[in-house]
Amino acid sequence: QMCIRDSTHPPTDNGYKKEKDDVVVEPSTNISAPLGTVFSVLFGDDTAYLKRIIEKQKNFDLSELPKFVGTSRDYSYMNPLGAAIGPKQTKCYITETIEEKDFNSHIIVRQVSKCPDVPFGNNFAVHTKIYLSWGTNNSTNMFVVTNISWSSKTLLKGTIEKGSIDGQKDSTKIMVE
Repeated sequence: QMCIRDSTHPPTDNGYKKEKDDVVVEPSTNISAPLGTVFSVLFGDDTAYLKRIIEKQKNFDLSELPKFVGTSRDYSYMNPLGAAIGPKQTKCYITETIEEKDFNSHIIVRQVSKCPDVPFGNNFAVHTKIYLSWGTNNSTNMFVVTNISWSSKTLLKGTIEKGSIDGQKDSTKIMVE
């Protein structure tokens, strides 16, 4: 008689180390799927699911979503803006880099978004880090932080940061759902 052992992966640390201007976008959320599955859906070679997420976030004119070449990939899309003044939409250029990938421990992916069409758009980039780690019962914990790096000062810094962070929170909520 064969004995089948229930094998569950123990929870792991996500590897997060706070950076100066980090803002938590998504406090640790548990997704009832294994780490490798969540990674595959968001960052795997089959980009159909990610395409649906990006479109559900109301983005459009999505470029081809390439597979990762080495540890990075680039894509772009049009993003509608809800501000009372300024442009009604902007083109966003995204670079995703897998910074750490250990399916036994944790995964860290950095997304850098640049939107040169918005006012002062060439002066900042939005850095979002997605942390995936093992949760209880073969689930995945997702933790997301963002910060905005500036190349020059502007009086609109507070307004731009608030809009960017609110947008990140909305987008992440849709991704988690």
